[in-house]
Amino acid sequence: LHSSSGAIVADDEYIYFAIGEFKNRLEAQDINSIFGKTIKINKKTGNHELLSLGHRNIQGMYKIGNRIYSSEHGPKGGDEVNEIIINDSLGELNYGWPISSYGEHYDGIYREKEPLHDSHADYGFIEPIFYFTPSIGISDVKQIDDYFIVSSMKEKKLYFVNNNQRGNVHDSNYINLEYRIRDFIIDSEFI
Repeated sequence: LHSSSGAIVADDEYIYFAIGEFKNRLEAQDINSIFGKTIKINKKTGNHELLSLGHRNIQGMYKIGNRIYSSEHGPKGGDEVNEIIINDSLGELNYGWPISSYGEHYDGIYREKEPLHDSHADYGFIEPIFYFTPSIGISDVKQIDDYFIVSSMKEKKLYFVNNNQRGNVHDSNYINLEYRIRDFIIDSEFI
């Protein structure tokens, strides 16, 4: 249902979480809707604010300093890892869905209001750090040293993507675990 699941992180002051677009694609670009957004809630006051928009279906989030890395299901192709910078002076960060995506509609039909342009930057949106085409059924994302570790439900693999890699990283190094991986924990004892 494109609801986002497991996409929540917190620090001492805030809770950050994602809400999918629930198949209401255009809501992801509507600033008055909570669908297709990441939201920041102050733990003490309960006040909340929009952090980013233009998301389809974020599955995992990982926070390092003032950055959140999110894993997001694309449509047919285009699973993304995005970097969301937490900085009040930036205003709303827009990641482009459903105007831009490296995937395509499942039925292959072009939609004027949901064109899924390959480029994000050409249309004023933030490019993903990297993406997977074809889709891997992306689920969680973490970072260790020089690598992002990305889990997959469809491909049943853990992918290791160098921090410097950009674009389509479908052929990155991986470990085939032969099981759907929804999320994972990094045990600091073994790092």
